[in-house]
Amino acid sequence: NIQVEGEMEFPLLNPYKGDLPKYVSGMDEPIPSQSKWIGMHGFCYDNVLESQCHNFYKLVEKASHYLRAFAPDFSNFLDGKRCDAISAIRKNRYIALGMQLRGIPTIQTASISNVNFFDFVYDGLASHCRVAIENNIQKKIRDREKLIQISIEELIRKKSPSVLLVVGFPLNFDPGIPVVVYESRIQKFRKYEIPKNN
Repeated sequence: NIQVEGEMEFPLLNPYKGDLPKYVSGMDEPIPSQSKWIGMHGFCYDNVLESQCHNFYKLVEKASHYLRAFAPDFSNFLDGKRCDAISAIRKNRYIALGMQLRGIPTIQTASISNVNFFDFVYDGLASHCRVAIENNIQKKIRDREKLIQISIEELIRKKSPSVLLVVGFPLNFDPGIPVVVYESRIQKFRKYEIPKNN
């Protein structure tokens, strides 16, 4: 019997309190030779993420090779419609719970969100445990940085995470709780991106 939370009745995830990996590798990357000591993260471009998650059982099989898995995040809906945000969060929760129920040690992920979605965007996340987020912003983009900050502050207010796991670039503010930063492949690429002409 799956427990749900909030008006949207998102599945309630199990808290993650296990060991943390020292490094992470993307779900779209080949399985590393030392994968049993590495975490598999699901933060990648939308079209890649969709293709990787299309076959759930293949995803579970791949995740079984790693020390831990981070639930894939579907949070690129900042300017989208409410229905798209609800669909993205529901997908995140069901994939994460499905992995947990199949014995994959899975770290839950929270979405950086439009403030208009704060009434539901953190429903279904377990409280008082480790929570991961993606931060793929390299350059100082004031609006985006502010959105990341207020999203994390709202996450802390609602779910009181014990540790914040940041996959990507370090935060530019102190959230007031312990933070662990993991470098992602997207982050490595963005270090060398050529800026687009305005």
